[in-house]
Amino acid sequence: MEFLIQNLTAEVVQIENLHIVVNKVTKHLSAYIDPSKTSLTLVFVNTEKMQDLNRTYRKKDSVTDVLSFTSTPEELGELVFCLNKLREQAQDNKHSLESEFIYLLIHGVLHLCGYEHEDDPISAKRMFKIQDDAFAVLNTTTVSLF
Repeated sequence: MEFLIQNLTAEVVQIENLHIVVNKVTKHLSAYIDPSKTSLTLVFVNTEKMQDLNRTYRKKDSVTDVLSFTSTPEELGELVFCLNKLREQAQDNKHSLESEFIYLLIHGVLHLCGYEHEDDPISAKRMFKIQDDAFAVLNTTTVSLF
């Protein structure tokens, strides 16, 4: 799978290391990903842009951590991350920014694979079980991503 990474923030992102981690995550989740999907786009935005996107697409006037967007039939889709929100949540969860990113990358990929958690408690339980199991295996990165 091809990975496209766009950084629309003033923050430094380690593109090469991100490619390694994203590849590891998508390989681990390959049982859930349609094999005809050939690419995944990751976009990093600032707080204002994320709030604007969340307001526009989810009708929620707040900053969120990750948004997922499906795209063409060949593409898995696009994940938009707000690093400021991830950093805040990493502090709250007492782990690294890299760990928070991996957790939300798994979360976003599962959304792109059709998993949902907001409207159905049974679907939510299924999604979070897959997410937590994957995170337990994948949360081993020692490289800097940001």
